[in-house]
Amino acid sequence: MLLLQLKENDLLTSTEIQIISDLSLYLHDCLLILGKGILPGVRGTELQRQLEQLLIKKKSRIHGASFDINVNHRVCHGPPNDSKFRNNDIVTLDLVFEKDGLFADSAWTFICGDRSPENEALLQKAWDVSRRAYCSIRTGGNSLEMKKSVHKELTGTVYELLEEACGHGIGKSMHEPPDFSYSLFNNNDIQWNPGMVLTIEPVIAYRGAKLICSKEKEYYTDNKSPSAYFEHMVAINENGPQCLNIPQIKDQGSIDIFSEII
Repeated sequence: MLLLQLKENDLLTSTEIQIISDLSLYLHDCLLILGKGILPGVRGTELQRQLEQLLIKKKSRIHGASFDINVNHRVCHGPPNDSKFRNNDIVTLDLVFEKDGLFADSAWTFICGDRSPENEALLQKAWDVSRRAYCSIRTGGNSLEMKKSVHKELTGTVYELLEEACGHGIGKSMHEPPDFSYSLFNNNDIQWNPGMVLTIEPVIAYRGAKLICSKEKEYYTDNKSPSAYFEHMVAINENGPQCLNIPQIKDQGSIDIFSEII
């Protein structure tokens, strides 16, 4: 198996990774604060204004480089709009911060108001898949190991990956090499080497769903299946991976914290 590797000048220094880590932690805090505002009758543009106020209060050089709000079968790249949230809507907030030329990118899925058992189960499985993806990473390992792990997590369930939604490198730009697919049929696998920072963002929906793109470049499931995902920032260090956006995860053996912070 031929593994792709980044060039030396594409890797980040420990100082740069620490800056991105601090940025990721603040970004995650903002996602959880904004998530509390996802209530029936609230509009996406109201969350946009709340985010702007959070950044003003921070009084730092952090800029909101991108903010998407994706509801139910809209998967990604949906800008905030004036549509009102409804009970049991599945809402994914996807946020990118930039500071001093370095970027952080994370996403979190919430349920608005009263929730159905079906939507709770979808979110729980999306969390399980994202955690399985993170726990599969090891320094010197590769993306094929991660793909096999997340597919195994979904075996025998009513869900499957939207394989067109890829993870990517991040650092000095919002989206940089490597791109890595979750499809087992894609052979462009990546070796995890120290100095890499990645977004791990496996997206799941009900089986049979495919990703389609609108003329506005927003992505939806073709069968209107709701989707969910949790996007984590992961740095590859000499002694293993580090999840940058969730401070409660100290190592790969830590407890499942989903129920504590959702």
